[in-house]
Amino acid sequence: MPRNQLLQWRHDTAANWTSVNPVLALSEAGHEIDTNKFKLGDGSTAWVGLAYASSVGPTGPTGPTGPTGPTGPTGATGSAGATGATGPTGATGSAGATGATGAAGATGAAGANGSTVLNGTIAPTGGVGANGDFYYDTVAKNFYGPKAAGSWPSGFSIVGATGATGATGAAGATGATGSTGATGAAGSAGATGATGATGPAGPSTVSDSVLRVQDNGDATKQLAFEVSPIATGTTRTVTAQDASGTMALTGDPIAASQVTSGVLAMARLATGTPTGSKFVRDDGTLQVPTPATDPLVAVLARQQYK
Repeated sequence: MPRNQLLQWRHDTAANWTSVNPVLALSEAGHEIDTNKFKLGDGSTAWVGLAYASSVGPTGPTGPTGPTGPTGPTGATGSAGATGATGPTGATGSAGATGATGAAGATGAAGANGSTVLNGTIAPTGGVGANGDFYYDTVAKNFYGPKAAGSWPSGFSIVGATGATGATGAAGATGATGSTGATGAAGSAGATGATGATGPAGPSTVSDSVLRVQDNGDATKQLAFEVSPIATGTTRTVTAQDASGTMALTGDPIAASQVTSGVLAMARLATGTPTGSKFVRDDGTLQVPTPATDPLVAVLARQQYK
């Protein structure tokens, strides 16, 4: 049918309607093309203030299920599906009765020789035993093996560490005294031993104020050499003559003052009145002593006290 007249509402998006916010004339319609809602104007209220004339209400409740329709005709058989997975294994059934014993089989071939434990009084050499054998040294208490590739490995001792010393047992009763044995024959005299090495030389100086020489048969007989009267830092020498003889010693020492002063009694040198100022010379003349230069003074002193 041909169209004689077109009736068209004002329309735009909801955002543009709100942005422009026009005032629609009374009963003038305005359609939101993106929400499918429309408003009718009242001639004075702007777009934002107008209510929508219609809106989509909430979805209603689902109606009751209708009766089941009649069964349709059976469809054609489809193609076979893929094989499903294997189901679980069923339970094991009960054991059947034991069958009759079969005939004995033929004897099998002899097996290889097993390992052998050998022994000896020394460590094993390469030619002893076969591979896989063991060896025990009964003297050193060492164990070897197994032998491999024709060689014995190093042995190890099977003797454990020495245990701790046990407690001392109680002392046994004293046994009876045995009879005295016969006296044995005297043994032969042993050979004279070698002469020992010469001992070190003794000191040349005796550190003592008195040196004593004692008779080997009578300890009361002693000869004493006393050095304490000698002045400090002075050495006195006693020289023996090169001839055997007897040394006469006096118990009456000569005072040093008598020697140095020359006062010596001359009674034993000659007859007559003794004098302390002169002495008789070999030629029978008298001489005044000069102790500082004349050694005869000491000679006279020795002659007087002989």
